Amino acid sequence: MKQVAEIAAEVHEALKGVDHVFIKLVKPVRYAPADVDVLTSRPKKAAANLVRRGYKLVVKEPYTITLRENGINVDLYLHPSAGNIVFLRAEQLCGEVRQADFHGVKLPALKPPAETALAIAHAVYKDGEVTINDVITYLRWREGTLEKCGEWKCIDAARRFLAALHNVLTGRAQAPRPISTWPLNAVKRALTHPNLAPSLLQAPKRLLDPRFYA
Repeated sequence: MKQVAEIAAEVHEALKGVDHVFIKLVKPVRYAPADVDVLTSRPKKAAANLVRRGYKLVVKEPYTITLRENGINVDLYLHPSAGNIVFLRAEQLCGEVRQADFHGVKLPALKPPAETALAIAHAVYKDGEVTINDVITYLRWREGTLEKCGEWKCIDAARRFLAALHNVLTGRAQAPRPISTWPLNAVKRALTHPNLAPSLLQAPKRLLDPRFYA
């Protein structure tokens, strides 16, 4: 946990002058993040700043650049995406930023309703499952979350998430609970939202890569 907090602090320092917000990091539950995710309108500039500090470039994709430092990945997102399919536009999140504390480090992060709505979208469109982390985050930060899902036009994701959550809470299933029809959910969303549809052109190569399903 300490190492992740140190990496997050270093990334924040390196990106001074580059707009950015940490996503999927600050949660109302104590956990050990597997990586550090950052949303920025200038991922190439952000990556260059981190490379100058010794971070290693791992993967460069249309909407994501991944770097690594001390065994921890830093994912720089232009837009939240799954398999190169954008499921939320960054503009939808840019007005939802607050200053948050992450284990003693002050970072720009999403407001609770936006962070929870993003967790729902991420579970349905990218991960294809509801985890214990997702369950606790929703139960503690649910106020305003469904309204945010409605604003972002991802009520279908909220329905799928809540159905899986109900099964977990009633003991019918254990977390992580798979989400039905994944990985087609992101494809269906992009097909029905004109502002997301162009990203489908980037999808075939990534969706055919077995590593996407690992």
